[in-house]
Amino acid sequence: MHYSQIEFGWRATQKLSAGACAFLLTFALLGLWWATRGGPRSTSRVVGTGAPLKRSLSSALKEHGQDLVHPFSELNFVLLCAAYFFFFCGFTVPYTHLVFYARDVQGYQDAPAMMARMGAASMLGSLACGFLPSFCRASAVLMLVIAILSLTIICLPYCHDAMELEAFARLFGTFAGIRLGVQSLVVAEFFGGERLPHLYGLANLPMSLGSLVGPSVVGAIYDATGSYTLAFWGAGMQMLVAIPLLILVRCRSGSARVAVAVK
Repeated sequence: MHYSQIEFGWRATQKLSAGACAFLLTFALLGLWWATRGGPRSTSRVVGTGAPLKRSLSSALKEHGQDLVHPFSELNFVLLCAAYFFFFCGFTVPYTHLVFYARDVQGYQDAPAMMARMGAASMLGSLACGFLPSFCRASAVLMLVIAILSLTIICLPYCHDAMELEAFARLFGTFAGIRLGVQSLVVAEFFGGERLPHLYGLANLPMSLGSLVGPSVVGAIYDATGSYTLAFWGAGMQMLVAIPLLILVRCRSGSARVAVAVK
């Protein structure tokens, strides 16, 4: 990575990295499609008994693949994935564009060290957020975090000097760490702890897609306009779309639990 930055520049390096991630994601999706595609099952049977001896590889992959992607047929989970997608479209923008914005646009030469301090603030936020779900629901904490993070990104174009940029880095890093601590708890709150490993793993797919799309769109807007103002505004407002989606999932999951309790 360091060699490619020296040889081709950071923009070309990011494009190469994004292309490699897109290739791997496409390959994984093609494998998933192949595993879940339709077709007759073929099994070997013990002669004279008619009992299955061994299931074919394609049959086993099809069955497990269908179980794997079945949550995508649930509206609540699809809404949650959409919320995570919109959130991550904006959430990953500072991690990919803040150094360039601070150093090359605003002239702050200590921008790389600022990212390290943002990471330290994120770690402190993760450690400090453990008590929050004890007093309120994890979904409420996540919605508050999304609102604060989106507002910080919307205000980022107005950060010009070192003090303002450092304040942004510390504030964003702290609440990014809180997000890390409650994100999986939201899945458990909506769908139950027994489904958490499966559903949270699937939820990482829209997170990854958002991480790929958001920074790329911001970079394209900057290249087209020569300014980060519209790009940061768009990223921040896009994150806010996740809040009504989370509210909808929360209401629907609560109604479903009430219906089950009544039965």
